[in-house]
Amino acid sequence: MTLAPARFNGRRACAALFVVIAAGTFAPTHGFGASRAGDAGRTTSPKGPAATTAMNLPMLSAAEAERLRAIVRGTLSSDSSITLQSRRDFWRLADKALTGSALDARDLRERLTGQLVGYPIYVYEDAESAIQTRSPARSADRRAYEERMLRLGLLPRAAVIHGDEMIRQAAAGDSMRIGGRRVHPSRPLLEDALANLKRARARLDTLFTRP
Repeated sequence: MTLAPARFNGRRACAALFVVIAAGTFAPTHGFGASRAGDAGRTTSPKGPAATTAMNLPMLSAAEAERLRAIVRGTLSSDSSITLQSRRDFWRLADKALTGSALDARDLRERLTGQLVGYPIYVYEDAESAIQTRSPARSADRRAYEERMLRLGLLPRAAVIHGDEMIRQAAAGDSMRIGGRRVHPSRPLLEDALANLKRARARLDTLFTRP
């Protein structure tokens, strides 16, 4: 989560960071990746009853659950995938998925994308602050997000531990191995990674606004 030696391309490092979000400790537990590159790192199969069960969406068939995931994958990958039809399809499936459930649309969003986009943003923001202050800290916003996600069972404790470690390393200036390369803490790299994540979050905002 960091800036590399001068010979190392920062944008390539940033791309590696984004893949780590999808395929590493912040990997999805519900069967899809954060980007085309991250798709290869899915932790559960996108097909069949197991995927539906993993998402706790028993009202959807396997095909419907896959369509829901495909829309979210596309939204995270590209602006061009957000069409009026895809939004209508998404909300038709989301409404069906939430029928008889204690979940609301916000919970569904966190269940589908919290580990890919929501939580990493808080971690990287704290890491950026840690680089400036040389002191690891947990922001009030990250603490509140973690507490809510842990309470709902949408964030594994291991992800919180890993986030704390990333921030500690950022504060100490320790190098990290990401995407097979050794990189070093840097605000520019974190800013680039955060920009990617926030663009993905903005696309999700559009998707999760009922047409």
